[in-house]
Amino acid sequence: MGLLEKAGKIADDNTGDEEAPAAVPATVVLDPEPVAVKPKKQKKAKKQKKPKKEKKPKKAKKPRSSVKELPDGFELAGRGRSSLRFIVDFTVNFGLIIGLVVFGLVLTYTDITWPLVLVLLLSIFNMAVMPIQYKSSMGNVISRTKFINSRGDSAIFLYHMLKNINIPAYLIFFGGLLIAISAGTVWTTATKITVGLSIAIILIPFLDWIFRRTRKDNLGLWEVAFGGVWLVRSTETSSDGSKFMKRLESMAQYAETKGFVDDEDDES
Repeated sequence: MGLLEKAGKIADDNTGDEEAPAAVPATVVLDPEPVAVKPKKQKKAKKQKKPKKEKKPKKAKKPRSSVKELPDGFELAGRGRSSLRFIVDFTVNFGLIIGLVVFGLVLTYTDITWPLVLVLLLSIFNMAVMPIQYKSSMGNVISRTKFINSRGDSAIFLYHMLKNINIPAYLIFFGGLLIAISAGTVWTTATKITVGLSIAIILIPFLDWIFRRTRKDNLGLWEVAFGGVWLVRSTETSSDGSKFMKRLESMAQYAETKGFVDDEDDES
């Protein structure tokens, strides 16, 4: 039995030599930190919608009247004053020129260069310079009238110039018509353009006539284009001390004494 004892002893020795297994440390479980829960924001109370304002009923737009009205405080010039103004302005602006051309080129065949220059300067003075300087023409001063707009102010000089365009338009029209019907006319491109424009310009006085015939206020083309212009009576006298204006004032007094602008005969 000696062998068995030795074997058991060896087995006991081997068992003693084996190291005891290391103890496994127990897992430490840490309690999780409490997560701070954000308090839910209270929903803002919905703002109550303001009651919609009741829409005001739109004011009915007044229909625009095409009829122009004379400003308060003025009186339309009668037929006598209107006729005198037209005669004076026509004579100064165009009558002298036409008479001089007929006398010099048709009747006597004389040189009218310098006289023609003078009457042309006089025409320009009456249509442009006087309206700028005095707000009137020679015809206005002598007939005691003036042109006013819808605000009661004197019409600008541009109106005075365009107002007188009808007479040149007639003259240019008849000149173009004579060229067109002349047997000796050579029809080049320039001639066709000249005749065409000369005939087309008659539309200006024609439209002016249409306006006066169809409108209730009897205003013409240029009166409507400038927002309403009327020829009214005027008792104003020029403060200018020039001999020329004094001469015109004396002519106005003469016209009154002769009854050319007699208010009793004027038709407003």
